[in-house]
Order: sequence, then C-alpha cells, then structure tokens
Amino acid sequence: MSLRLLLIHGRFDPDEQLEEWGFNGPDIEGIEALHSTYETHRVVRFKDRAAAQRAHALTAWEWWDENALLMQFHDDMLKTTCISADGPAMYFGDFELQAVQA
Repeated sequence: MSLRLLLIHGRFDPDEQLEEWGFNGPDIEGIEALHSTYETHRVVRFKDRAAAQRAHALTAWEWWDENALLMQFHDDMLKTTCISADGPAMYFGDFELQAVQA
C-alpha cells in the first residue's frame, strides 16, 4: 500500500478570490509518509527514488533527502511548479492524502 496526495482548489494567482472551486492539480503518487513539524516543515517521503523524482518534476519542491521532498507553501496555500512542462506556479487551497492499494 502507498499514499497519493490530491491537490485541489487550485489557482495560478495566490491573491485570486475564487467564485468557483478552481482546478485540480496533479496527483502525487508513491508516498510512504507525510511529516509535519510545527507548520514550518512538511516533508513528503516516497517509497523510492523514482517516485520522488516524478513528484519533483510535477512540483519543483526542494529535496529533503534522497527519497523525500519539502512541500512549499505561499501563505496558507500549497505551491507547486511543474518543471517537467516548464509551467507556471500553481497554488492549492486544499490537499488530501489517500491510501492506494498496490
């Protein structure tokens, strides 16, 4: 079993006041654990290096160690930048962690 992180309620401008739900971001898969320390560090640990590299390409989150990335936030929104598609920054008001059967 592994975990999947769903990114929801997205926008491209963090100051945008949405009247609708916004868009869904990419699903981040292959997660082993999510660790939070005093709301300053949220580390996502992946089951292997390949899963961490796929997630890094979708989010541009900084490397914490070989199989872990440090989630990035702008105020209270989760921030990602799809570096594999040279995309713009995206900001998500909600995220959800789900169990996935292997």
